[in-house]
Parts: sequence; C-alpha cells; structure tokens
Amino acid sequence: HIKPLVFRNFEIIIMKHKFLRIIIFLILFIAALTYTYRNVYEPISVNQRDDEIQIIHITRSIIKSYIDISPDIKIIDPLNPNRKIGKSYIFPSDNGWEISGYYKKTDYDNWHPWLISLNSVNELVSIAVKDDNPRINKKSIEDPFLLIVE
Repeated sequence: HIKPLVFRNFEIIIMKHKFLRIIIFLILFIAALTYTYRNVYEPISVNQRDDEIQIIHITRSIIKSYIDISPDIKIIDPLNPNRKIGKSYIFPSDNGWEISGYYKKTDYDNWHPWLISLNSVNELVSIAVKDDNPRINKKSIEDPFLLIVE
C-alpha cells in the first residue's frame, strides 16, 4: 500500500519537471524570436525613427520657404518616396543630418533634386538645389545658405 503512494508522488514530480521544462523552453524561444525580430527586421530604434520624422518635417518647411512659388509644390522625401522619380535619403552626419529628395513647383515643371544639411540642433547649414529658376538664382546670391548646382 505504501509503494503505490511513493510511485504516484514520483510521477507527479516528473510531470511537474516536464511541464517546467516546456515553460522554460517556450520563454527562451519567445525571447530569441523577439531579439531576432528587433535586430533584423527593425534595426532602427523607435526614437531614431521619431527623430528622423521630425527632421523631415523641418526639411519640408525649409524647402517650402526657399523654393515655394505656388501652393501646388510637390516634395519627394524619405517620408514620401517615389522610386520612379529618384531615391531620397536621410542619414546622420558628423554634425547633424543630411536629407535629400526632389521637388516640383507645378505639374508642368521638371523634378529638381535637393540636399539639405542641418546641424546638431536642427538649424540649416546649407541647401543645395538643381534649379534654373531666376527667382531662386537671385535668392542664392542674397542667401549664403542656398547653393545652386548646375
């Protein structure tokens, strides 16, 4: 009568260990999957992405203040990409950010490439554009930040 009771307790201990092993395995498996996903599929941190979005909004306002002739200006940037027109980039530099893209003043205008450099406090360092518009050429003479590229 005592032997089945001891054997029964031994079975319960074995079952608890098997259950515990399965739980530990699942926890480790989920941790490994999470680590892999975050480092492979999401290499950019959420904070960096938020910073980039803020920088692009600042860049858009700079483009509009320097270039905008009409309210119909279209801007291609890393938040609004169009691979048919060209690639646009945002990347940190040693002293801030560099952002590139394209703009178009009207539907009949060509796409014009631009490159903006910002310092570490998101102030304009330079803006380079490829545009032969006389108004923009005149503004480049008056403004040391604006550079017209041929």
